[in-house]
Parts: sequence; C-alpha cells; structure tokens
Amino acid sequence: MNYTKIIIFCIVFYILGSLQTYISLYFLKDNLSSYCWKCSFLEEVLSANSLNFIGMLIVLITLKYLKLNKKTLAIISILSFSILSIIINSDIFNAREASWSTFLYSEIIAYGISSLFPVIFINWGVIWGMVILAKRKKPRSLHFDPKNSVPIFFLFLYNSLLQ
Repeated sequence: MNYTKIIIFCIVFYILGSLQTYISLYFLKDNLSSYCWKCSFLEEVLSANSLNFIGMLIVLITLKYLKLNKKTLAIISILSFSILSIIINSDIFNAREASWSTFLYSEIIAYGISSLFPVIFINWGVIWGMVILAKRKKPRSLHFDPKNSVPIFFLFLYNSLLQ
C-alpha cells in the first residue's frame, strides 16, 4: 500500500469516525461540554476524531512495512479503528455527560463501547471492503466475455444514452 492510499484511507477513517460519533452521541448535542464551553457538538466531534486520523495513520504506516496479507490487514485496521472509536466516544461522553455527574471510569468506557453498536457494524463492512479492494493485484478490464456479455451490453447502452 503506497502513501497516497494510506492518506485516502485515513481520510475515510476520519469521515467514518466522525459520522459514527455524531450519530451515536447525537442525544448529547444540547449538553454543555466541560472541555470547551463555546464549542458546538459538531466541532467537538470533528476535533476529537483527529485522534482517529492520526492514530490510523500511525497504524497504517506501521502495517505498510510488515507486508501482511489482506485479511490480517483488514482485521488489524478494524480493531484499531474500533479501539480509537471507543476512546473518542468515551471522551465526548465524559465531556458532555459524565463530568457533570458521578460516573465511574468503567461506566464511561462501557458507555463508549455500547454507543458504537448501532453504527460500528456498517463501518466494519466498509473498512473490510476498502482493504480488500485496495490490495487487489490486477484491476479488472472490460473485454468481451460470453459470460459477461449482458452487463457489457448494458454498459454500452448506458454510454450511448449519455452521448
């Protein structure tokens, strides 16, 4: 994996993490943050997910030199993304809810984990697909094959309608 793909992956991880955090902690948007009193919920989500970008950048650059197969790379990426997401969700929950009341640290972490479940499975699928497609050796070409003649026919039909 070259450095361009790594940067693109990190941008996608940043976007996925931001969407995941925003969706899973949306009910906290009206609460005041103990870290930044003037920050909106969106600003806090975007700034907290910079950890996701930097963390995944370090992980992917490290994995670049280990020469792992696709499945191992995907699993390590998913685990790293999940751990970083738990840290980010726990941090925002701590800033917006737990700091204003009495929560144990274990309860904050437990909430960080449980808040991910609605969205994390979709992100795992996206990450798995990105890694598998990015590590593909040879791109497919559009050549005539009797087995694929129907999709190619529709591709040509679509192209002729665009012109």
